[in-house]
Amino acid sequence: MAIDQYGQIIRRSPRPIPINTVPYHTSPSTNGFTYTYENLSLWDRFDNFIRRIGNWFAEYSENITGLIAIVICAIGAIMFISWLISLGWLWGIVAGIFLGGIVYYAVLIVAGIFIFLGNIALGIVRYIFYNCWTFLITLAIILGFTIFGGCSHQTYKPSQAVETVAPSYSTTAYRCTAKVLNVRRGPGAGYDVVGKLYRGQTVEVIDGFSSTNGFIKVLYNDSEGYVSERFITRK
Repeated sequence: MAIDQYGQIIRRSPRPIPINTVPYHTSPSTNGFTYTYENLSLWDRFDNFIRRIGNWFAEYSENITGLIAIVICAIGAIMFISWLISLGWLWGIVAGIFLGGIVYYAVLIVAGIFIFLGNIALGIVRYIFYNCWTFLITLAIILGFTIFGGCSHQTYKPSQAVETVAPSYSTTAYRCTAKVLNVRRGPGAGYDVVGKLYRGQTVEVIDGFSSTNGFIKVLYNDSEGYVSERFITRK
């Protein structure tokens, strides 16, 4: 695009992509007619096919972006009118008078942004189809990213889940006699507190373990802990 002497935007069409050509050959026939044909290799024919696609995008890019702008403006108008109708006739007319201009320019700005981005996208597509080499390189890049992305997103799935079974204990129910009793990780006041018991709360004391340092082993939240033996009594 460029600006002329009057400040208007001039859209310059991109130069067409050259097409492979070779001199035409004539072939006489026995029936008196002469046939002409273009002696192009299969590779050159494929290259010309890709180049013609690139020229098509260059020729019709303005029509495509214009159609996008029309669709966006139509969607914006439909949404705004539907909102006005939902307000009722009186408030809809008032809102339309005061907000119509703002919505109009907002829709134009959005359409302009989409046109700008669309021109960039169509320009990229045109140069992807510039010739067979650009087309094949793009396919190789897309295929490489697809393969790499598929490999990187593979997750390990174990063939068989390991089932954990909680150990079974023989326990005896005791009752807490302290206002608040700390449940510790080990048999001593220096171990971390993993929970608390309150007066009257029942706790299961694990049978078969003698007290250590005045602490006895209990079951707490499906795990083992230790409480002071002085502050529990058998129920």
